[in-house]
Amino acid sequence: HRPGEPEEAIPVAAVMERDPPTIGPDAPLLDAVRLMLDHGLSALPVTDGLRPLGVLSEHDILELTGRLMERHPERW
Repeated sequence: HRPGEPEEAIPVAAVMERDPPTIGPDAPLLDAVRLMLDHGLSALPVTDGLRPLGVLSEHDILELTGRLMERHPERW
């Protein structure tokens, strides 16, 4: 990004995190939450080796927590 260049011209590569931590699809959700907290991430790439499978986000975790709270209010 060059000084004076409009924000819409900023390439993704200029702001992306390189080599972010990743997690496998079979890892426990708690491990993913810890990894996100330890690295200050709001989203975590899910990979199978080098192959990207998806992204786990804070929103996904909060949505799941809400559903669990509705189904099992006695646990909260």
